[in-house]
Amino acid sequence: MPKDCAPDTTNAEERLDFFRLDGVARAALRDARQVLMPTLPDMAAGFYARLATIPRLAPMIAVKGKVPRLTSSQVDHWGALFDGQFDEAYFARARRIGLAHDRIGLEPRWYVGAYAHFLDDIFSALMDRRWPKERTRDALSAVMRATLLDMELAISAYAQSGEASRIKQELLQLTDQIERDIEETVSGVAEQAGHMAESADRLGVIAGDLHDAAAAMAEAAANALSDVQAVATATEQLEAASRAIAEQVVQSATVTDTVAWQAGDAAAIVTGLSEATSRISNVARLVQAIAAQTKLLALNANIEAARAGDAGRGFAVVAGEVKSLARQTEEAIGTVNVQAVDIRAATDATGKSVDGMVRDIRRVDAISGQVRDATDQQRQATAEISRGALSAADQARLLADRAGGMLDHARMTGDTAAEVRSMAAGVNDMLSGLRRRVTEVLRASTAGDRRRSVRLPLSIGFEAEFGDSRLTGRTLDLSVEGCLLHGVVAGCSLGTAGRLHLEGVGPVRARVRAVSSAGLHIGFEEVPAETEQALRRLLVRD
Repeated sequence: MPKDCAPDTTNAEERLDFFRLDGVARAALRDARQVLMPTLPDMAAGFYARLATIPRLAPMIAVKGKVPRLTSSQVDHWGALFDGQFDEAYFARARRIGLAHDRIGLEPRWYVGAYAHFLDDIFSALMDRRWPKERTRDALSAVMRATLLDMELAISAYAQSGEASRIKQELLQLTDQIERDIEETVSGVAEQAGHMAESADRLGVIAGDLHDAAAAMAEAAANALSDVQAVATATEQLEAASRAIAEQVVQSATVTDTVAWQAGDAAAIVTGLSEATSRISNVARLVQAIAAQTKLLALNANIEAARAGDAGRGFAVVAGEVKSLARQTEEAIGTVNVQAVDIRAATDATGKSVDGMVRDIRRVDAISGQVRDATDQQRQATAEISRGALSAADQARLLADRAGGMLDHARMTGDTAAEVRSMAAGVNDMLSGLRRRVTEVLRASTAGDRRRSVRLPLSIGFEAEFGDSRLTGRTLDLSVEGCLLHGVVAGCSLGTAGRLHLEGVGPVRARVRAVSSAGLHIGFEEVPAETEQALRRLLVRD
C-alpha cells in the first residue's frame, strides 16, 4: 500500500465514540441502508447531472464512460458507509478518496457541497418513508453522524497535504452552506408539517360537521324507520279491513241477488194476480149482464102472469123470486166487481211497488258490484302500499345502518385528523431537534469551529441584557471568547450589544454574533483578566 494511502486509524475508536457511532447508531445506519440503496443510483446520477452544468467542474467528468464509473463508485462508497463497518479498510478508503480529490485540484467546497447534495436527497428519501418519528429520527441522526465522520476523514487528508488554512476557510463557508441548506430543508419540511397540521385541523372541523350531520341523519333515519313501520302496520290493518269489507260486500251482493230473484217472482205473482182479477171482472160483468137479462125476463114473466090471471099467479110468484134472485145476484156481482176493481187497483199498485223495488234492488246490486270492484281495487292498492311500506322500512333500516356506518367513519376521520395533527406536531418537534443537533454537530466539528479558542459543551446559568430584552437561562457551550445561549432568540438581532452575567464568572460585555435555531451565539468583548481566568477555570474543571 503506498505511503500516502496508509489508513488513518489513529484514535479510530475515539473518533467513533465522539461521533457517537455506537452499536445502536450502526443498526440505524443499516436500517436506513435498506431504504437508500435502491435510490442511490438516481441520487448519484442527479448529482453528476448537476456537475455537468457547472463550467469549472464539467471538464472533470467529460471523458466518455466516466460518469457511469463514478456513479458506481459513489453507490459502492455510500453503501459501504451505511453498512456501518468502520474498520481499517474503511478508514483507508476515506483517506484515499480525500487524497485523490486533492491531487486533481478539487477544492473542498465542491467536495463538501457534494455531501450537501447527497444529504438533501438522503434526508428526503428517509422522511418520505413515513416511519415512526423515533425510527426516522434515529436513522437521520445516524446518517448525519456517519456522513460527517466520512467528510472529516477526507478533509483530514486535505489538511495533511499542507493546505490546512485554505481548507479551514473554505470549510467554514461550506459548513455555513450546509447549515443553511439543512435549515432551508428543515424549514420547508416544518412549513409542510404546519400545513399538514392546518389541514388536519380543517379535516377535524369537517369530520366534526360530518359527525353531526351523520348523527342527525341517523336520528332522522331512526324516526323515518319508526314512522314507516307504523305506516306498514296501519296499512296491514287497512288491508285486513278492506278484505273484511270485500267479504261483506260479496255477502251483500249474494243477498241482493236473492232478494232481486224473489222480487222477480213476486212481480210475476202480482202480474198473475192482476190478470186473474181482470178475468174475475170480466166474469162479474158477464154475470151482471145475465142478472140484468134475468130481471128483464122476470119482468116479462110478471107481465105475462098478470095477463094470465089466476092461472098465472104461481108463475108470478116464481117470476118474483127469479127477479129477487136476479137483483140479489146483481147486487152481489156489483159488490164483487167493486172488490175486483179494488183488488186490481191494489194489485197494480203492488206491481208498481214490486217493479220499483226490483229496480231499486238492481240498482243496489249494481252499486254493490261497484263497491265490490272499488273494494278490490282498494285492497290491491292497500296491498301495494303495504309492500311499498315494507320496502321503505327496509330502505329506512338500511339508511339507518349506513348512517351508523357514516357516524363511525366520521368518528374515525376525526381520530385520524387528531393523529395527523399529533404526527405533525411530532414532526415539528423532531425537525427542531434535528436542526439543533445538526447545528451543534457542525459547530462542534473541526470544520465548523469559528473560534480561535477551545469551546466545550457547558451548561451554566446566565442573565443578560441586549437592547430592550431581558434574558435568563443556561448556556449550551462556552469558551474564553464567547458562548451559546441555549434556545433564546426572541427580541435579539445580529450585532446587538449588551451585558451578560455568567454564573461563577461575573459580568462581561458581549455582542450577538449569530442567531440560529439553537439560540444566540455570543461573542465576548473587552474581557477583563480576572473574568478570563474565571472562564478558563470553568473550562479546565469540566
